[in-house]
Amino acid sequence: MTPRRAFTIGYQGADPDDLAAELRRQGVSVVVDTRLHPTSRRPGFRREALRATLEAHGVDYRSEPSLGVPKNIRPLAAKRQALFRAAYEALLRRVAETVDEIVQLARRETVALLCFEFEARECHRLILAETMAGTTPLAFTHLRLGRSDDTDDEPTLPAMMRPQKQDQIAAG
Repeated sequence: MTPRRAFTIGYQGADPDDLAAELRRQGVSVVVDTRLHPTSRRPGFRREALRATLEAHGVDYRSEPSLGVPKNIRPLAAKRQALFRAAYEALLRRVAETVDEIVQLARRETVALLCFEFEARECHRLILAETMAGTTPLAFTHLRLGRSDDTDDEPTLPAMMRPQKQDQIAAG
């Protein structure tokens, strides 16, 4: 079975309208905001402003704070990545019903998981994408809005299916 296409994107350094236009260009129909607190120092990325911008571009918005990273495990991301991954995976097991809802949504719609961090490798959304792809045939593309280096714009297989020395597969 061919995996269904899905995306992740970080809005760091992006303009809200440019982000919405790129998501629409990629065929995204629903953005799932994975921030614990869907607010921002940049007003255009606060929940209601972002919702309005996305909807003006024909993209639905869904906020899922339960998929965000709690303050107590956030510091592990920088220096204790294995512990961060383990803690976030444990959180995902506790909110398995929500994860399953997003998986079901991704089976019907083209979704993009959104968070702040530009680099997917530095964000919990990569772990979430791998978890989702491990339960249903999804190939996530990590969009890099505004950068010419598009090395991460390749679908990511779930960890159990990935060749050991590669993080991505070539787009077919």
